[in-house]
Order: sequence, then C-alpha cells, then structure tokens
Amino acid sequence: MSPGNSHTMLVSVLLWCGLSLTIPMTTVHAQADSSDAIRQLRQLQDKFSGSTLQQTSSAELVEVTTALNQDGVRPGDLVSAAVILDIKEGWHINAHEPTLDYLIGTTLEPVRHPNITVTEYQYPTPTKLALAFAGEELAVYEGRTTIFVKLRVAEGLTPGRYTLMNTLRIQACNDQMCLPPSTLAVPITVAVVPSGRTTASINKELFSQ
Repeated sequence: MSPGNSHTMLVSVLLWCGLSLTIPMTTVHAQADSSDAIRQLRQLQDKFSGSTLQQTSSAELVEVTTALNQDGVRPGDLVSAAVILDIKEGWHINAHEPTLDYLIGTTLEPVRHPNITVTEYQYPTPTKLALAFAGEELAVYEGRTTIFVKLRVAEGLTPGRYTLMNTLRIQACNDQMCLPPSTLAVPITVAVVPSGRTTASINKELFSQ
C-alpha cells in the first residue's frame, strides 16, 4: 500500500463516519508504512463500531415475533394474535398516536387476504417520556411491548396453514434524536382445522395481559 493510498483510505473512513476532524500530518506523513495505516484504520473501526452513526434505520433496533392464542382455528371462527416488539435498550418507538405531529406513529396494517380479515387492532398503553429534543413528555413504547390482533377466518375454508401479511411502520428514537422510519413485514400464520375439531388455548400468560 503506497503512502498516498493510506492517506486516502483514512480520509474515506472519516467521511463515512460523518466526522470533521483535523488530522495531524505526522499521522499520515509520507514516510508512514502500510502497517501503520492499517492499524489506524482498525482503531477507527473499533472506536465507532457501537456508534449510532451506523444505525441506518429503525428496523435495526426492533425485533418482531408473533404468537397465537389457539393451536388452531375452525372456519368462520375468530383467533387472536400477538405481535411482540422487543426494542433495543436506550431506544424507544413512538406510540400509535404520537404526541407531536412530526413524529411517525407505530402502525400495524394488514395486506389484503381473501380468507383472513382483521377485525381489531389493540395497541398498548404508551409510556410518557421526557426527552432532550422535545418540550413536553412524549407517548412512546420501550422495552417489550405487544400489539394484539383479532382475526376472522372465512367460512368453508379448506383446512391448512394460511399466512396473513401485515406491515409495521415504526420510528425509533433515543433521548437526543430520531432515526428514519422503517416498514417491516410481519407475517401471521394460522392453522385452519376441520369444523368439528376441538382447539386448545396456548400462550395463556401472554394473552391474559
């Protein structure tokens, strides 16, 4: 690696990190060898590996899982689903009805399905949080939070597994800034059983909330 290339690589890394820094010429002087440049690059990478500068979207901060309240559903019956959001510590997402107009509220919406319809979304009660960038407490979700969904399966539906796709719109923020919003795909799969079959309740603790 030539000294000129070493200098270019260091400047590129600093620009990628969004930094405006003055670099002493002794750091990348013409006599610096390639091993020194590589070591500096690694130090920069280690320094910024946990930085919010690397967080490019809200989706990176929220893990989504789903659960049902029954092990099966008969044609024509209702079934409840839970969409569980695990939000990274130190971050939150806006409530379904955000406090400020410019914030993006958390919204779950179904993609049209010929045999499964959503009859109700139940959003959690938000937490009130005082943040540095806002002049008032904001309604947010943090930690683990759950959106409950009621689904109805069509009459006469052939037994089998069916998936209803949903879109989840979220915007993640910390106490100083908000990231660009993200839209996540959230599939909810139900097992349709014959009309005469008995179904069993599952995940009772979750659905007792």
